[in-house]
Amino acid sequence: MRLSSILLAATAPMALPLSAWADDLVLDAPVTAVEVYPSGAKVTRSVRFDVPAGDHQVILPDLPAGLRSEGAKLVIEGAVSIGPESLSSLDAPLFEVPQSADLTAALAALQAAQSAYQQVKVTRARAQAKADAAKAQMAYAAKLGQGEGPSPDPSALAEIATLVAETTAAAVVAQAEAEAEITALSQDLDRAQKAQTRARAQVDRLRAAPNGVTQLSVQLMADAAGEASLSYSYFVSNAGWRPVYDLYLDREGDGSLRIERGASVAQQTGEHWRGAELTLSTLSPSNSVAANEPSPWLRRIFDKGARPMASASYDKRSVALDSMMEPPMAELAAPSPMTAGANLGGLNVTYSYGGTVDLLSGAAQTRIPLDALSFDAPQVIAVGAPLTDTSAYVRASFSNDSGEAILPGEGTYYLDGVLVGSAWLSMIAAGEDVDLGFGEIRGLQLERIVKDREEGDRGIISRSNEETEQVTLKVTNLTGEAWDMLLLDRVPVSEQEDLKVTWQATPQPSQENYDDKRGVLAWETELAAGQVWEVQLSHRLSWPEGQILQ
Repeated sequence: MRLSSILLAATAPMALPLSAWADDLVLDAPVTAVEVYPSGAKVTRSVRFDVPAGDHQVILPDLPAGLRSEGAKLVIEGAVSIGPESLSSLDAPLFEVPQSADLTAALAALQAAQSAYQQVKVTRARAQAKADAAKAQMAYAAKLGQGEGPSPDPSALAEIATLVAETTAAAVVAQAEAEAEITALSQDLDRAQKAQTRARAQVDRLRAAPNGVTQLSVQLMADAAGEASLSYSYFVSNAGWRPVYDLYLDREGDGSLRIERGASVAQQTGEHWRGAELTLSTLSPSNSVAANEPSPWLRRIFDKGARPMASASYDKRSVALDSMMEPPMAELAAPSPMTAGANLGGLNVTYSYGGTVDLLSGAAQTRIPLDALSFDAPQVIAVGAPLTDTSAYVRASFSNDSGEAILPGEGTYYLDGVLVGSAWLSMIAAGEDVDLGFGEIRGLQLERIVKDREEGDRGIISRSNEETEQVTLKVTNLTGEAWDMLLLDRVPVSEQEDLKVTWQATPQPSQENYDDKRGVLAWETELAAGQVWEVQLSHRLSWPEGQILQ
């Protein structure tokens, strides 16, 4: 599958040496591939370059801050010999790192946005000045109309009246036009300000990380001038991915279940991954590589009354005590708990792409579409438990016949194209039978009516106590369609011989100990539109006098 760039349009990397001393080959090696794990990632930078004859020092000046050599791998191919390599932590690169084409474009866009904002701001100020001038004209005309100032010649009164009327009319029109222009320009100014903010944020994302860099140096010897290629792979911790799903149950169309798989990827490594080939893996390299073996479990016996004092940490898992204890330097450390990675017991699932993606450091979670799985004709029923709910829920049952595992992840569920909710999707193995819920059916109303409940002593002659309960389970179908219904409830269970449990149900349940849960009963029926269905259920508990029921 080929993906377009996720965040930015990638540009072709330039493999040109940067300015340095004569014997230094400072290379711009861009990120060309990343393999992202649930926690961490392996990053690969690569570049082809010309090597003059002689001894040189090849330098990669802008690796992520805090990079460690553990797990890193350097490969240089060509007619060269390779000497020692070293990593150095620096506050800033010692050599000039060329500005990327993406950053150059972002800076130009920011400058254009700032210019546009200032231009709209000036134009709006001019419109405001027109409105203010119109108001001043109307105020002056009003004063003339009220006879303020020197008394005019009676012969000029008519001319003054005409002038006041014409001036006022023109000023009113000018003010209205200016205020309409101000309203439109205010909206333009708001849009220009938002565009300026977006452009500045883009520049901030593309700038080099402020937390320093790591520099790689390696000695290189060439008998003759030629061409070589360099590849450097290293592990970073501030990255990861998790599966996400959109699940579509279509009852009205072809009756299928479609699961669209995706990956939510994020990284805060301090370097931007532009134009990189992406692989997603379920491996967790940061986890343990070997099983944690148990330590010795020493048991000792003592004469009664002579048992030595034990420390607060002494228990059956402690290692050998006293003279049997190993020296302190050889004492086994307690194993650290395993992280909740998607190792899947050694089963590794990977997704590789033929295209490239751009993932910026510090950007929000980026969702990448993977593929889709379709399952024909899942069994769709309504499931109701009146003990806990007042409505039934849609359940789709199917077998994962895709031939591959569906990894655990966050799922968003849709029924007939309508969003019904989000819930965690557990691991689904290949060939596994699965039940998935797809939201509430408000028209299937559930009631659990307690008709009779008694408890206590049954009389002087009886030497037993008992508890009885009678309930009615009621389902009312107001949906306007028929439903295959699964109704669930429970009766008490006992593991003590003296605690007796008996129960009755009308009609009898279709299954007892449903889903291997002791005492859980299930009834199955086809519930027609408008139908009301009732189940009568009762139980009796009895136990010896003097004992308490819990």
